Amino acid sequence: MRTTLPIGALGGPIVYILRRADVCLYVGMSMRGFRRLVGRHDYLRFADATDTLEIISYPDYSKRMVEKQERMFIRTLKPKWNRRRH
Repeated sequence: MRTTLPIGALGGPIVYILRRADVCLYVGMSMRGFRRLVGRHDYLRFADATDTLEIISYPDYSKRMVEKQERMFIRTLKPKWNRRRH
């Protein structure tokens, strides 16, 4: 598998969506890009090898704007593993 990402996604604000087939499992955000994903993350350790991780980069967004995007995805996708309700 080959993936192309903008350089800004490596360290800038992102929203990530973990899916298993057609089911959304988890939606999260990070203001530090991939550092959050490669560190200790409780939900990602339950992921299967066939699960997919969608990453949306928002290089010019403030924390408030990224949080708003995350809430929108949580409301829309209704992820199975998110605890907080938006």
